[in-house]
Amino acid sequence: AVLCEEYGIGWELRVNETGMTFEFVERTDRSATVVFSPDLDNLKNAEYVRSMETYRNAGEVGGEGDGAQQAVVNLGSAEGIARFEEYMDSGIGRENGMSKADYNKLLRQFGKSEITKLKKKESISGEIDTDGVYKIDQDFFLGDIVTVKLDQGITATTRLIEIIYSDETSGTNVIGTFEEWEV
Repeated sequence: AVLCEEYGIGWELRVNETGMTFEFVERTDRSATVVFSPDLDNLKNAEYVRSMETYRNAGEVGGEGDGAQQAVVNLGSAEGIARFEEYMDSGIGRENGMSKADYNKLLRQFGKSEITKLKKKESISGEIDTDGVYKIDQDFFLGDIVTVKLDQGITATTRLIEIIYSDETSGTNVIGTFEEWEV
């Protein structure tokens, strides 16, 4: 999954009369031409989620040693309820002749690079009109990067990662889920 994300490759599982087919697909950036928005009447019941589940702005980085003897440096200046902390074991040992100040710099560098990966995340899902202005499998495809604009002024360039077709008495609803992005 990580390799697929890194290289912009997705996959499709399609059910047909004879069974299922699975294929890898490479999609395109159509964000300049394909826009989903309630204003364009092609995105309904949109749900916007902002998650702080993985967000961290402070932490402790552990170095060599155990228990009370372990080398530890603190990161971040946030305090109280604004502090979201993570403990990170660096696995970095202190080389012979390295000063304590240099070792602490090394631990701090490690912690800063790790903590930048722990950001707030946002995502959007909603019913998309696949037979309106933009036709699925013609103007856009599952896995393509598109633009999503919500009434609240939220705009994202994101990948369409899931499409669920739901047959109901009122007709077929198409629920699209867009890839989560970091803020």
